[in-house]
Amino acid sequence: VIAVMTQYKPINVKRIKLPQRQHKEHAYLDENGMINLFEAIQGSSVEVPILLAVWLGLRRSEIMGLCWDCVDFDSAKIHIRRTYIKDSEKGYVLREATKTESSARSLDCPGYILSKLEMVQPDTSKRRERIFMMHPNTIYTSMKKICEKHNIDFVGVHGLRHTNASVMLSLGIIDRVAMARGGWSTDITMKQVYQHVFVTDVQAAGQKV
Repeated sequence: VIAVMTQYKPINVKRIKLPQRQHKEHAYLDENGMINLFEAIQGSSVEVPILLAVWLGLRRSEIMGLCWDCVDFDSAKIHIRRTYIKDSEKGYVLREATKTESSARSLDCPGYILSKLEMVQPDTSKRRERIFMMHPNTIYTSMKKICEKHNIDFVGVHGLRHTNASVMLSLGIIDRVAMARGGWSTDITMKQVYQHVFVTDVQAAGQKV
């Protein structure tokens, strides 16, 4: 803007002050929002995908790209090695790669989530290819309907990843570990974009001070 205005007279661009850039935070769930959402999604087809997004920080493409060979029930780990994304013709394809090199990771998975994963397909002989055979948009649309029905703030599927990053910040998980769990290559994106401070943490800090 300044470069263009310098071509015109008699404007003194040195006296012009541009407005400060406004940083808009992405929506995320606070503690109460998480509790209410977990109660509302019980038994629904999107319960496990939402739990994976909140507690393990998986992207939607990573959730949809999970195959049965990605889940190690014996060691209680989930391996992120594939993504399910749009191709050039706007259809979806399973890609044998993650978004970035740092996105490929192995995560400890809580036992109760593993139990719910087993119930997605109890017959082990039928556990082939992807775990969640729904359309990727189903997570978004179903979650939106559930939030509207139960008067819960709707933060979108990506907002659940923001929630996960904020939970790790609240728990005091060190940056290198949080980065590894979330699949971020640098702490700049994690800190400046994904991590948000819960109001209860601000209040607790005030009490400590």
